[in-house]
Amino acid sequence: AMSDYYAGQNSRPSIRTLRCFRSSSAPLPPASIARLEELYAAPLLETYGLTETASTLCSNRLPPGKRKPGSVGQAISADLKIVDPEGRELPAGQDGEVILKGPGVISEYVGTQPADAFIDGYLRTGDIGRVDRDGYLYIVGRLKEVIKRGGHSVFPLEIDNALLDHPAVAEAVTFSIPHPTLGEDVLAAIVPKPGSV
Repeated sequence: AMSDYYAGQNSRPSIRTLRCFRSSSAPLPPASIARLEELYAAPLLETYGLTETASTLCSNRLPPGKRKPGSVGQAISADLKIVDPEGRELPAGQDGEVILKGPGVISEYVGTQPADAFIDGYLRTGDIGRVDRDGYLYIVGRLKEVIKRGGHSVFPLEIDNALLDHPAVAEAVTFSIPHPTLGEDVLAAIVPKPGSV
């Protein structure tokens, strides 16, 4: 919204003294990060946290520390694992469910305890992600959002990000529709940028 506002006004923000700014709650496409950093002349730190983790759990680093666009950074004072559906830890680079344990992560819910909320003391997040060899976490979707197309798992967020990298695309959303033999098929809708069509 900020990027679109200044593009529509053909202007720039008057503030030029930001040390950094932060994004959380929803993933930002790498193309949006690049536009915002250029607009504000400051690094954008993508972060990750849940209500159950008392806010930020992962963060990219301020320069000169390493930032990886598209990643929500490295875990801060918590143990983070990526696991398969049976709860086995997966190696770097493989997609699986993000589970967490640490001093800022809840260890139980008050009242009715969901039967599948924890694995060996780790909170199940329902987020699908992977870590790279440096321990940077990439969120690729939610368990409930995965599209199963002919036995292949498709993560809508990854397709959205690829579409949003195109200079003519302003907005994109990927979703599934029923398919008679594949189970589900993948569709995407886009909104072109003004003047691009």
